[in-house]
Amino acid sequence: MCLRFSLCLLWLALSLTAALDNNTVVPANGPCAGGFTVTLHASDLGDGDFSQKARVGGTACDKTTWVSLTTIGCQIASYGGTGQDKSIVITILKFNLGVAQTLELPLPSKFSFDSPQIDAFAQYNGPTTGGFAVSFLGSNFARADWTPKASLGSTACEATRWRSESTIVCQNTPSTSESLPISLTMFMKETVSSTKYSYDRQKIMRLSPSNAVTIGSQEISIVGAGFGVYDVTPRARLQAKDTIDGKACLSSTWVSDSIVKCKVPEGSDAGVSISVTMDQKISTIFNVFTYNSPEVTAIAPINMPLTGRQITAFGKNFGFRNVQRSLRLGDTVCMSFLWLSDSSVTCMSNPAYGDKVDVILTVAKNLAVLPASLTYDAPYIENMMRSNGPASGQTTVTFRGENFGAYQLTPRTDWVSQSEIRCRLAPVTYDGIYFRGESNKFDILVGTKLKEVPNGFTYDQTCIGPCVGSLACPSSSNGQATGCDGSTSGDMRHSFNSVRVKSDGFAGTSVLRIHGNFTVSGREVKVGNTTHYTIVRPTEQIYNNDVEIKFGGIFPCEILLPAVGDSSSVQQYVDCVMPPGVGYDHRIQVKIRNATYKALVDGCTASMKLFGQGTFLGQPWGNCYMPTVSETCWPANDKLTLKLASPTISKLTPGHAPNVQNASVLITIEGSNFGGAAREMYRTSCATSTERACLLLNYNGAILFNKTCPSVNLLALNALTGAQVKSEVEGRKLALCSTEQAITFKCVYAFAEAYTTCINRCSLASMGCGRNCPDDKLICEALPFGGSQTMTLVVGGMSSNGFSFSYEKPQVWSVFPPELLAGSSSLLTVVGLNFGVDLNANYAGRQVSAEGVLTVPYDSQLVPLNASSIDWWKYAQFQMCFSLITDATIAEMSQLQAAGTVSADMLTSFRKCDGGIVLSNIIVNGVRLQQMIVQSPSVSLPSGDVRVPVDAIMQAVGLRSQVSTSNSTITFRAACRDFSPAMGKDVIFFTQGAVGTFFPPRNYFAAVSYPDGTIKLATGRTQSIAETKNIYSSTFDGINGWYEFAWQDAAPWFSERSNISMTIFKDILVVLGGYSNAKNTFFNDVWIYAADTNIRDIFVTATTPQPKLAKGETFSGFWISVTSSAPWSARSNAQAVEFQDKLWLIGGQGAAGWTADLWMTVDLKKWSLVDSNTVWKGRNNIFALVYRSKLWVVGSVQAQFYNTFSSPDGVNWEIVPDSCALTMVFRLRKTRQVMTPRQVDVQAAVAYRDYMMLFTLGCHDYTAGQHEKPTACSSTQEGPQLENRIFYSTDGVVWRLAYRPFTLNSFLVPEFHLYEWYGFAVLVHHDTLYIIAGQQHQAYRDSNYNLILSSQKLIQYREIYMNDIWLSKGLVPLQKICGSKSDLTPAAILNRLQSPQYQPCANQLDIFASVEK
Repeated sequence: MCLRFSLCLLWLALSLTAALDNNTVVPANGPCAGGFTVTLHASDLGDGDFSQKARVGGTACDKTTWVSLTTIGCQIASYGGTGQDKSIVITILKFNLGVAQTLELPLPSKFSFDSPQIDAFAQYNGPTTGGFAVSFLGSNFARADWTPKASLGSTACEATRWRSESTIVCQNTPSTSESLPISLTMFMKETVSSTKYSYDRQKIMRLSPSNAVTIGSQEISIVGAGFGVYDVTPRARLQAKDTIDGKACLSSTWVSDSIVKCKVPEGSDAGVSISVTMDQKISTIFNVFTYNSPEVTAIAPINMPLTGRQITAFGKNFGFRNVQRSLRLGDTVCMSFLWLSDSSVTCMSNPAYGDKVDVILTVAKNLAVLPASLTYDAPYIENMMRSNGPASGQTTVTFRGENFGAYQLTPRTDWVSQSEIRCRLAPVTYDGIYFRGESNKFDILVGTKLKEVPNGFTYDQTCIGPCVGSLACPSSSNGQATGCDGSTSGDMRHSFNSVRVKSDGFAGTSVLRIHGNFTVSGREVKVGNTTHYTIVRPTEQIYNNDVEIKFGGIFPCEILLPAVGDSSSVQQYVDCVMPPGVGYDHRIQVKIRNATYKALVDGCTASMKLFGQGTFLGQPWGNCYMPTVSETCWPANDKLTLKLASPTISKLTPGHAPNVQNASVLITIEGSNFGGAAREMYRTSCATSTERACLLLNYNGAILFNKTCPSVNLLALNALTGAQVKSEVEGRKLALCSTEQAITFKCVYAFAEAYTTCINRCSLASMGCGRNCPDDKLICEALPFGGSQTMTLVVGGMSSNGFSFSYEKPQVWSVFPPELLAGSSSLLTVVGLNFGVDLNANYAGRQVSAEGVLTVPYDSQLVPLNASSIDWWKYAQFQMCFSLITDATIAEMSQLQAAGTVSADMLTSFRKCDGGIVLSNIIVNGVRLQQMIVQSPSVSLPSGDVRVPVDAIMQAVGLRSQVSTSNSTITFRAACRDFSPAMGKDVIFFTQGAVGTFFPPRNYFAAVSYPDGTIKLATGRTQSIAETKNIYSSTFDGINGWYEFAWQDAAPWFSERSNISMTIFKDILVVLGGYSNAKNTFFNDVWIYAADTNIRDIFVTATTPQPKLAKGETFSGFWISVTSSAPWSARSNAQAVEFQDKLWLIGGQGAAGWTADLWMTVDLKKWSLVDSNTVWKGRNNIFALVYRSKLWVVGSVQAQFYNTFSSPDGVNWEIVPDSCALTMVFRLRKTRQVMTPRQVDVQAAVAYRDYMMLFTLGCHDYTAGQHEKPTACSSTQEGPQLENRIFYSTDGVVWRLAYRPFTLNSFLVPEFHLYEWYGFAVLVHHDTLYIIAGQQHQAYRDSNYNLILSSQKLIQYREIYMNDIWLSKGLVPLQKICGSKSDLTPAAILNRLQSPQYQPCANQLDIFASVEK
């Protein structure tokens, strides 16, 4: 048996071996996706389907199908496979002798899965920053992630992700390369794509900055993209337009993928292109870069001689050596141009001329211009050879100096050199001027420069012999203006100025040339005149000390050069240096003391003298005039006069002044020719002198006029000597502007010793060093005057230029009262600045006739100027005007003016003015304010208008104040009783809750509803004590159980006072301020009641006294002083209101009256001033309350109550518009304290339920149909009496008057009780109105309740202090009130008010008949 089995096995093995030798697989390869079928060929695979199995690469075929003995089919696994030469194993089942055997037969043939194939890319390029997904599209990428690896070029992708059998994604790395081959490695086999991948080429977008300095080395940023994420050594170059070669950047620095830095080389071009080379790639942006244009900022020198010289231009961006450049001076191109640096060039200029020449630098193609920067030197004349000649002409005058040009530039002259030109003079004929020796000027034109030599040449005189003919005001030797109109300081070479030169450094020059005929030495001299003369040969010489020259008899002029007696030339003039002096029309006296002149005069015959005098009327037409002093003195022409320079003002400090009484200001006047040195020099000698020059020396002043005044009369009417002139002009505050014939004011003491600017040269005046009195500075005192003025300085009788000086405009700070009842007039108090002063009676209103006579008598209502000097201000020095122009009027006038019917001046007819009086000056916060009392106009309102605003305009000498609606506007309002009587249809009545409570009767106290359900009452006045400091508390109902705080609970340091402010802030009881009548003291302290430890811990300090605790106590309430001196001023009657988590302190009355400030705090420790000048300024009796999420303020003005203000935040306020005036005027009766009419007393204000309610005291009209409107009070029984009434409102515009109260258990019953209640407190407690305590004026009555009248039939009153408590549930519609008294018991009233199903009673009150339906 065993042998047989063994043989079978051998046979089977041999059979299988034979079969496998022929085995094949078809196909031998396939896609890696799997799911396809391959055919396996082998021998003896069984003669039937015996569940043959096959595996490829170890993976079983999804399905093996037997086909035949030699063939089976294998479906490759559906999830595919990868790799090459996969082995194939076939599992078959053989039966041998009935026994099944499983055999695994490996095939020698192998199967391979197809290799991956890359066909395309989703992206063929990407950014250089890398991190970009490149998708490979192809086949045979497997059906699962077999961890493929991809590379771009030689760099592996940062990540390779398999997505599908046809997609693989490569996340590339940063690079800048192009045309990179792409390879993919899978199954240990690499596949390379024939398609290439490139990184984006770099791109230049812009430069920052796009310009640079020409010197280079400035770094610019090349901004773009594709520069790589690491340094790949970029190279940047600059290439100018129209060039081939460029310049590499001095350095190229990679910064980021978007920025490459370039340090630019030197250059000067514009429109330069920039390129960047990276990885052999070039990117260029064209015409984007420019080197900064050249800029010339300065040149040296700024002026040049006409012959030319070297010039240097300075600036920036001039470029470098290899850049083409040129420099032009106007139209002249420089020679020898030399580049020095990027900021300087130099050249040698050609000879040229011009004035304000442009300097033009060309760098490459760029121009830089420094306009009007170069000036060629003007010609300078050092001397003029020959300054006189005969009238026949042909005289050659030689001018020597500098800058006459390098060639002929002067027309009608002979150019010799740049330092000399010659001129041949034309002949002249006698015209009455030249032959008298008058000076003539030369105009020398060199290129474009004109040089004037004033009075440089004199034609020979026809006077015979030694004579004096004329003045040459400027010296002909140097052309400098001196002498006539010369400085009042004189010449430094004058002996009078020797101390000034030595001590003060004085260096002024002033020379006068006197033309004449002084040729006497060694020559024959004609004596006589032009027709009658004789010849005399002098035998003596005349020298300088023989000649004396004086002006005005006091100012000596010292001889200079040439010397008299010089025989080398014909002597035609004498030069002298001027002394200090002032004035005009000074007679010039030339005296020659020499016997020769006596002999000359003796040679004159009588006919010679007579001919000269008779023909020429005393003109110096010869020399036959007898001496006036002695036979050795010869006088010059008496009609030759000299005028010194007029003063000039260049600056006033300050240039304005306040216009307030006693507020003068010292003004420093700066300028020239003020005559200080002359006054100091001659003041002693001129004091008693009557010489005209001495009078002028003291004839000085500074005047203020509304225009420049060229002729001023200082009104020294009675002065005969210099000292008298000085005394009169300094003592007067007025002057006369002669050209306008109008009196005006002076800036006083300008030349007085008290305001002198002289300085002692020595520390002790007794040392005899004298004083330095400058000619360029004065000080004067500007008194209040007003207007826009012009300062004119008078020195020596000569007026200066005008210099503007103004007084400050009037400012209106406030007008009280700010509102008035329409149709009425009132005295107004206007407070502000610069209202002016009441001018002196010797001045105001005066005008002067052409003869200098005061023609208009004193009138304080006239402006002291001519009507032509100002426009329509012709009234008082100060006055108040009220503009009555309404909006409608303005519109109407504008239309008429546009149509040409009226002019703008007609608008003034709509103004009404009234002269006022400045009552006093007050100091507010260090500012001196003025108060003006003026009568207001009476303004009647147009029909239907509730109010009209009127602008109050203060005017003072031509200046008017600005209109400010917050400061200077008065509102005239209609009375509610006249405009729209607002009678309410509601009534209020009170029930008496308590009589004679625990606390003593009092008034002017404070009471609040406390958070613990009680009422707290503090301080006040009682009938027996001026003020108290007691504090009381009620029980829960606020009526009964009142008790006084123990001292440790109350205020051991709290002083007696009344009219305090008490409120609840954040559940804390707060007391502020108040007033002590006994001490006449207002307070500004703040106290809080520490009711618990939380409050204590917030406010207590180390020094805060605390109560001693009883045994077992842990805390006891006590008062804490938060501050004894808050930043707000001490006051009483202030309103303290909690609003929006802040405590607001509003108004109040202090030592200076009612305040208009507003303060706020969030913690009671730090206070902030919200507004120091609120919109309710000028009001008094201020009340504040919170109603409908707004803070409201009401206040009264004089005899009216009408103003209501509101704010949503406590900061921004508005006056409630179009509200009428609740006018309720009353008089206090004679039997009581006599007082003048006053405003209605609003006793209290409260917000309760739906209304704001005002508790007032006034009189009302009960006649039929009058709706109980407010009216004037009467002191007799028959007329309206004072009573307490209530106004109520929901909007602050319409305030309605509640109907008069009933007689039963009611508050305010005038027709029976005749009492007035005031000084009480009103508060809301447990949704109920409480009226507590106060004071009443009750009428005296007899036992039958009849009034006890005085002998004058007047009602008599007595004062009663109260401690009653009255309660009310507020306003009740009249329809709910019955006429039957049986229905009006307290219980019935409460039931009716609380019942929702109220049934009206049968008998209604007659008052319904007067209710408006």
